[in-house]
Amino acid sequence: MPKFFSQSIIKKKMPPKRKPRKVETETIKLRKKEGAKENANIKIKKGALHRALKVPQDYTFKKSQIARLDKIETGKTFTFLGNKFKMTDLMKDRVSLAHTMMGWKK
Repeated sequence: MPKFFSQSIIKKKMPPKRKPRKVETETIKLRKKEGAKENANIKIKKGALHRALKVPQDYTFKKSQIARLDKIETGKTFTFLGNKFKMTDLMKDRVSLAHTMMGWKK
């Protein structure tokens, strides 16, 4: 190696790796259907749709907004509150789950 290269250029320090966020998961227990051996459980990440759509955790979705998002096909681009997004399979699943859960009686 030629001597005119400084050691700082050769030995570049890599930035430290970011640790992934620990996301709290929640389990929803569904009622037992006829003919099923046991109850079905769904594990979801809390606030995943909020993070995917870049809205704060205290933001409350309206039923009409979720219904509009649920109609968008996978692979299409859309805007939500001024941000552009592409509808992926995972986002579609999260939106349809939110649409279903909004229809449940409290």
